[in-house]
Amino acid sequence: VLCDYYINQKVSIGAGFEINTGDNKDDEGKSFAIDFKAFVLPRISINAGFSKFLADNDERADKGSLQVTLSARF
Repeated sequence: VLCDYYINQKVSIGAGFEINTGDNKDDEGKSFAIDFKAFVLPRISINAGFSKFLADNDERADKGSLQVTLSARF
């Protein structure tokens, strides 16, 4: 489940949640994400996001990632 809330035409914040179950025990767990996007110019935006994976398997390490993206639209 992912959702975005647009504060105005230039700025949005988002959040997400995912549960992964299946055949591979190493990939089972829960993921959380938050996201921020802002248009600094009419066609240029910057996006920053953080995600965290919490493994169900005690032998597998939890992991997190931070991502920053600069985008242009045409």
